[in-house]
Amino acid sequence: MKYIDISLLEGRVGYSHRVLVKLIEDIILRVPGIDSLEKQPDESIKIETKKESLNISLYLNFTLEKRVPEVAWDVQKNLKDIFEKKTGLKVDRIDIFVQGFSSVGLNENFENLFPELFIPELKVNHAP
Repeated sequence: MKYIDISLLEGRVGYSHRVLVKLIEDIILRVPGIDSLEKQPDESIKIETKKESLNISLYLNFTLEKRVPEVAWDVQKNLKDIFEKKTGLKVDRIDIFVQGFSSVGLNENFENLFPELFIPELKVNHAP
């Protein structure tokens, strides 16, 4: 089993990699605007350890509910706050890589995304 070791003033702490990945997955998938991880959790969530903190890289698929920068900000803020509170570990950096978009809710959100282009009669056809 893979462990992530962090050096703290009190000593070294080891966390199960799988537990941390699952916690991160649960936190980010609750953020409005995130559709899914790009692949399996172990491939879409990368954790790099530094002396006393973590760097996290996320490979995500977004919905079109909100603008990407807003969603990315929400993911970073929520993940940092909740993850640090639940584990006691410090998160130094969270990088987000947009891998794609889901068409779920596209018709409902088209007006919000492109208000200058909105035509009430326009409907987007989804591919099968």
